[in-house]
Amino acid sequence: MTGYLPARDGLLLKYSALLPKKQGRFPVVVNYSGYDAGSIGGSAYQQDNTTMDPQLDAKLLRAGYAVVGVNMAGTGCSQGKGKGFDLFSPRWGTDGYDAVEWIAEQKWSNGAVGMANWSFAGLSQVFTATERPPHLRAIAPGMVVTDPWRDNGAPGGVPETSFPISWWLFIQSRWVAAAQTASDEHDLACLGNLAANVVNGNVQKTNPMAFSDARTRPEGAFGKERNLSLRVGRINVPVLSMVAWQDEATGPRGGYYQDQLDPNKTYLVGTNGPHDSYMSSRWQTHLLQFLDRYVKGKRNGFDKQPHVQLWMDSSGGTGEGTEALRGLTPKQVITRQRLPIPVKPLSLALRAGGGLSTSGPGNGEAAGSSYKYPNPGPDSNEWGSSTPAKGSLAFTTAPLSQSLTFAGPGSLNLWVSSTAPDADVQATITEVRPDGQEVYVQRGWLRLSERALDPAKSTVLRPYQKLTTAAVSPIKNTKPVLGRLEIQRFSHTFRKGSSIRVWLDAPSSTGEWGFDIRKDPSTIKVYHDAGHSSQLVLGLLQKGGVSSAQPACNTLLGEPCRTNPIPAPSGTGAAG
Repeated sequence: MTGYLPARDGLLLKYSALLPKKQGRFPVVVNYSGYDAGSIGGSAYQQDNTTMDPQLDAKLLRAGYAVVGVNMAGTGCSQGKGKGFDLFSPRWGTDGYDAVEWIAEQKWSNGAVGMANWSFAGLSQVFTATERPPHLRAIAPGMVVTDPWRDNGAPGGVPETSFPISWWLFIQSRWVAAAQTASDEHDLACLGNLAANVVNGNVQKTNPMAFSDARTRPEGAFGKERNLSLRVGRINVPVLSMVAWQDEATGPRGGYYQDQLDPNKTYLVGTNGPHDSYMSSRWQTHLLQFLDRYVKGKRNGFDKQPHVQLWMDSSGGTGEGTEALRGLTPKQVITRQRLPIPVKPLSLALRAGGGLSTSGPGNGEAAGSSYKYPNPGPDSNEWGSSTPAKGSLAFTTAPLSQSLTFAGPGSLNLWVSSTAPDADVQATITEVRPDGQEVYVQRGWLRLSERALDPAKSTVLRPYQKLTTAAVSPIKNTKPVLGRLEIQRFSHTFRKGSSIRVWLDAPSSTGEWGFDIRKDPSTIKVYHDAGHSSQLVLGLLQKGGVSSAQPACNTLLGEPCRTNPIPAPSGTGAAG
């Protein structure tokens, strides 16, 4: 079943619906995005040429749900108006409202509507839920962006320019799949809309895609209108969210929107791994239980479960790509009853000689350590065969006396100077194992001139940059300034006998992200004397409590290993 549904301004949005085999009225799960959602069930979809997950759709149908795909205005086969494809437009929410309410009124719908899926089809759910459509019962977004600047457009104020370009090309490839279906179905309206949407998108792709351009800032009317994180507190339905810590596309931050929601209605699964971890069979079982509870209204006990699950040391199943993700399995699951996740800040001081310890620098300790800029660090996709950047700095704890598990974001508080007015800093957190391997864990970035923070939104573990024009402050006279770099959120156990390490160098490719860094050569000095103690602050979730052995190298999703290039300090490290 396919056709066009009306938005409130008369614009027609392409939809397609899959119904269970039996007759009746059904609860509905909506996939709403700018890819090929409106062509669900068509010829391209049947050939698995789709961004949707046909296996998940089949599970939903067997469970008694109708599955409906809807394309956003100006995308795929839907009509566009004005700018056409308009990134982070408020109408993504109002059109989502109209789609939900139209679907609820159809003769095959029982009026109970939920939303599911990830990425583009994840952030669309958040947009829609902020508008509070009356028939929306629950949403299950995975891998979203709600703050398009801080999440992945300019993390730490460093413009991230590669992903927007590749994403626009990917979007168009999905419209090619929609065109195949439209041609096979002789849908001339769709083909006409597709052609117009491609033209409109190409004309202005450098404008709405320019959240990666730090000159397009979140401070003005445009920015406030597009910053979904400012409105997520309006969501009043149950939310089940999934986050992959090493997400190569959207990143793991998501504007921390979950922390603004009602904790009694909010659930979170976090796991190490890539963007498409939503295809995990383990996750989809959890998702169906959530939908049954809140869309069907079944008393299945889902609401009695802990609201937070951290899937630790997750590895993939057999096979490659999607098949490996289907078999995603954690070695251990840590649960907490409610968000936010309760952690204790653990501060580790950067020390002379490359140490990292719970004790701060003493009198007479060397003032600082320097490295040459810009020497980009290793590409995260090639971490397993990489070597450190020339001149990069590393600070490492002695081997841990007990296992320490961290969760959430972190803050690298650097007293720093530069011989140039500006520079970009990349921090990479790793685990140095006693077997001579080094495991990639997480990264963060900071443009030094963008270091000014919003004190009302910053916490001990999460610096929140203003990113306003007035707040830009270049380095002057090579005097040390304090810059707080956000380590993007993660969960990881550093096992007894391992060391915690932080690398400092210039930003490098990380997943699908590539950065437009400051190019002026300079010397960056990181201070670690008694008057300027630089600190790495991480959220300690628990000490000990690890029942599984150290996973084999290169089995963890998103956390590759390489041979450790420098020895860890001797002695016993932080006990937390």
